[in-house]
Amino acid sequence: MRRTLVFVISTVTLALAACSDPAPPTDGGSSLPQPSTKVDEERLGVYSALITELSGAETGDWDRVYVVTSLCDDAAAPSGPKGCDDSLSAAEQAALRERLGIDGLRFIEDPTPIYEREGWLAGPPSEIVLRLGPIVERGGELRVGASYGCGGLCGSGTTYVLERRGPEWKVVGQRGMMWIA
Repeated sequence: MRRTLVFVISTVTLALAACSDPAPPTDGGSSLPQPSTKVDEERLGVYSALITELSGAETGDWDRVYVVTSLCDDAAAPSGPKGCDDSLSAAEQAALRERLGIDGLRFIEDPTPIYEREGWLAGPPSEIVLRLGPIVERGGELRVGASYGCGGLCGSGTTYVLERRGPEWKVVGQRGMMWIA
């Protein structure tokens, strides 16, 4: 009887120890979970196609291509951002840099300093700022609102329609209103 009791207590103790949180590291490191480095390949494919489309809309020979990291519901509108409930993660930004291979590609949180820079509204455009929206499936189509600005009277925005063509996503049309500067 005594052996059985010792066996049961030992088993319960081992089971509880296996289910408990691990001890904090003794090397001074953090036991907090690290951010995920996984990326959604479909999402990357859609945003890659859209960045390629938008950055090639004007001259296509930019010193800098800025992509705003917040994904806003009204990304196609010429007004300020609203409904920015998602953003491109650091892992997604790194994967997009590698996938696109665009010289001068930068990811930024706030484009205001670029817009306020002297020369942004005058002279030939050399930089483009892209604003992307969330990916939405509607009416059997994949849609993403997006816009670009490249200074002065250089910019546009609309909702783009994308579809998978083989292994890649392609912009195949537009829906709704479009603005052009």
